[in-house]
Amino acid sequence: MLDQCFAQSVDMLNLPDSYYRDPYPTFAALRAHDPVHRNADGTVILTRYSDNDAVWCDLTASVDKSEMFTKLFGEGPLLEHWTHTMLFRDPPEHKTLRKLTEPFFSRKNVRTLRGFVEETVERLIE
Repeated sequence: MLDQCFAQSVDMLNLPDSYYRDPYPTFAALRAHDPVHRNADGTVILTRYSDNDAVWCDLTASVDKSEMFTKLFGEGPLLEHWTHTMLFRDPPEHKTLRKLTEPFFSRKNVRTLRGFVEETVERLIE
C-alpha cells in the first residue's frame, strides 16, 4: 500500500503514469491517509462514501465546476459534456438524473451485460 507522503502529494489533475496502469492503490492510499484531499489547484476530492454522502446532504455544498471547466476547456463539446454530466450537477438535478439511470445499473442488468462487455473488451484488445 502507498504511504501518507504519497497520498498527500497526489494531484488528481496531474497523475503519474502508474495511476493509469492501476488506479486502485492511489485511491486506497487517499482513503487511508488523506480522505479529504486538496489538489494543487485548490479543488477537493473526497474518497470515502460517508464524506461524499455528507456533502450531498449539505445544501450549501456544490459540485458545479462550470467556471473551472470553462477555463480548462474553453467553449465547445468538452465543456458541454463536463458541465452536463451527472457527477458535476448539484441537487436537485443530480438526484433526478440518478433516479433515471439507476434501473440500468441493477444487479440483474449488469449481470446481463457482463458477457457482452467481456467479449467486446477481448475483441478490442486483440
